[in-house]
Amino acid sequence: MKELLTGLALAALAATAQADIGEDFHRFIEGSYGGAAIGVESRTTEGCPRGTTNCEDLRTLPWKFWGGWRVSETLGTEISYIHFGTLRNQTIAPNNAPLTETTTRAQSIGLTFAPTFAINQVSTVVARIGVASVKTEYDSPTESKGDWRGEPLLGAALQWNVGRSLPDSAGILRGFSLEFGWDTTRIKQVDSRKWIHLFTIGGGFEF
Repeated sequence: MKELLTGLALAALAATAQADIGEDFHRFIEGSYGGAAIGVESRTTEGCPRGTTNCEDLRTLPWKFWGGWRVSETLGTEISYIHFGTLRNQTIAPNNAPLTETTTRAQSIGLTFAPTFAINQVSTVVARIGVASVKTEYDSPTESKGDWRGEPLLGAALQWNVGRSLPDSAGILRGFSLEFGWDTTRIKQVDSRKWIHLFTIGGGFEF
């Protein structure tokens, strides 16, 4: 009998501890969110140099992911990683000289504030304002560099909260949303700095 009572007591303690851990975990993740997206276009703000045949030809797929915590119903703080892809320019020089090629690869690690504005029950506009550490790798016939430097990071997104139209029984899926976004920061090429823009489509979850 003593062994049975001891076993029941230990089982009860284990169940209580498990419940406490579950509650603590729920409180920890409550208000957190995150997502990922792929790029549909990546461009800089400057026009094509004279003689360029392929201007800012996107050679690799851009992508990003982010995670955040909601400070309030209308404000979040986020960290993000963005890979802006690889842009290639090809130029034909005068007098039938060989074709020259330059490529630019940019990535950033950012910290932003993200105020949100509800349009209706299922649509939200998100603004992103912050700073980033940006690395630009610029390869040309005369130069190749890849440095990290601090830059502003701005963005905006339209979120369609698909999960809110699902029944309560859908559980975590009720926090799912689609996002159509834009992010921009500055990159450095040789002695010039220019803005690079990334347009993405992706999705995320809010807990």
